[in-house]
Amino acid sequence: TCDDASELAGLYVLDALEAAESKAVRAHLYACAKAHPEFAELGGVVPALAELFQPVDAPADLKDRVMAAVAAENVPAQPATFSPAIPGAARSQAEMDARVWEPPASERPPARRHSSLGWGMAAAAVMVIAVLGAWNAVLQSRAGVVEQRVAEVELRVAEAEQRVAEAEQRAQVIAQAISASTDPDSEVAVLRGTGPAQGASGYAAFPNDGDGYIVLVDLPAAPVGQVYQAWYLVDGQATSAGLMTVGSDGYAVMAGVASREDAQQIALTIEPAGGVETPSGDPVVAGDLSA
Repeated sequence: TCDDASELAGLYVLDALEAAESKAVRAHLYACAKAHPEFAELGGVVPALAELFQPVDAPADLKDRVMAAVAAENVPAQPATFSPAIPGAARSQAEMDARVWEPPASERPPARRHSSLGWGMAAAAVMVIAVLGAWNAVLQSRAGVVEQRVAEVELRVAEAEQRVAEAEQRAQVIAQAISASTDPDSEVAVLRGTGPAQGASGYAAFPNDGDGYIVLVDLPAAPVGQVYQAWYLVDGQATSAGLMTVGSDGYAVMAGVASREDAQQIALTIEPAGGVETPSGDPVVAGDLSA
């Protein structure tokens, strides 16, 4: 029947039925008009297990031990019998009848049903193991993606911390430059941009007791492969004061600029990366120094 075939599905896909039982199941599936999806569902577990686990040979006596255990569980308890006081041969015959008595077939426990239920539970456990194995693989894949994203976030945080540190250092230099520019004993040049640096402005300040500063705002980035180079100008002759780097916000700050008492102007030109010994073009930023 359909119920019997469904109960034997777990054993059938595991190839654990006797030859006659397996043949009967196949015959039923061939002739039955009702669909039996449980065979396909349980059958899909077997190849999945083959990918998840290495095959292990079962002990030679495993089947005998399992069948013995199943048989032991399904042996019905013998009902208690009452033996009336009957004499002689009649009593011996009654005792023999009691020993060989078995309950009617309708009252016998369904041993095969219990066995099939056990195998069905085993098949269900196999499906759970397969699902857990696949889910574990998915979790490991997701964990790898999460670790990669965490590494990317940590890198971005480190870059942001570096930018913050640079901004704090620059703010400190600007504060020192402002202090120097307001000192009445300092030499100060107001700087203005022209040409490609149109709109840039700033100042150079040289205190009488230390190195000077050059600060510019709204200075466009130098073209690729080029750099801003600062110069002292004395009677039109230029001496390099160093290279300037422009931040993404248009700020350019240089500290530690050596003072020159004879300098008359501070100027910036655009030069090849690494700088040059003498300017190769006209200044794009300039300002006169005044005591």
